[in-house]
Amino acid sequence: LPEGVNCDHLFNVLCLYGNIARIKFLKSRPGCAMIQMGSKEAADRVSEHLNGATVFGQVIQFHHSKQTEVQEHAGLGTLSDGSPVMKNYMTDSNNRFRNPIVAAKSRILAPTRTLHFFNAPLNFSPEDMCRVFADCGVKRPPRIVVFTAKPGQKTSLGLAEWDTVPDALDALSLSNHRPIHIVGFAHPFHLKLAFSPKPISDDRAGACMIKYPAPPMHHKDAIISRKPTYNTAAAADVSGYGFQPHTIVTVASPSIQSALLNAASDGDKPVEIGPVMPPHIQSHVSRDNGDSTSNEAPKTSETFSVDELEAEEAAYL
Repeated sequence: LPEGVNCDHLFNVLCLYGNIARIKFLKSRPGCAMIQMGSKEAADRVSEHLNGATVFGQVIQFHHSKQTEVQEHAGLGTLSDGSPVMKNYMTDSNNRFRNPIVAAKSRILAPTRTLHFFNAPLNFSPEDMCRVFADCGVKRPPRIVVFTAKPGQKTSLGLAEWDTVPDALDALSLSNHRPIHIVGFAHPFHLKLAFSPKPISDDRAGACMIKYPAPPMHHKDAIISRKPTYNTAAAADVSGYGFQPHTIVTVASPSIQSALLNAASDGDKPVEIGPVMPPHIQSHVSRDNGDSTSNEAPKTSETFSVDELEAEEAAYL
């Protein structure tokens, strides 16, 4: 494994092929890690699709271990980046094969140079997505398209494409499950990425086709910042274990940014910015201080079936 790769980087890629129970780096063998998948079939899929793949400029290999379980031990220390040597993902909500319903929404594909992104904030533009990738240390994708938002849709989805498969793998490793903080929402949107089977067509690249603006929400004294911040509490919310903080980004589309700046100049004057979750979703999200009219990003991501994803992609490829 390349130097600098940590447990979360591996999880962000392997979760596309099965549930991950534990990941442990071997200090006695630098560049090696043990990964306990949720099933033998999941381990076989990882070996089939990722063995020989290039990540961060280095070819990685997967081999079945004689051990049937990765043992947990206290005091294992940290990697060079300060992240833990071992991490338990058994209760991580980002595992995509937790039950048959969730598993049915996941496509098993070999790595491609095109990533499907979803669970981004509604009205997110291609430039907003590029900023998120840049804050993750990812190369800017030459092509990106945001799918047309449908009435009632509460998040954005689309495609991002790189010149090579290794570039897309690097982006997946660094950006998958990235928390995106939007002013006015108590919880971040957790960006989800997966491989797409087809490239973006030339006439669609760079397009942002938002036809249905989100309903307004009211927010006072809004302040926007594009500067990355480090927030231990937010990091704990992402991982569930409170390990090393992740970089948290606050971004918004140009239209939302303009509204926020106007609000700041108007004092306490309410300003309308989107999006707002549909009523049938609101009951599933906890509210701060019991305020039923507050607006929050969903704690669990919006998911789409394989057929829905293929239909969306077919319209834009």
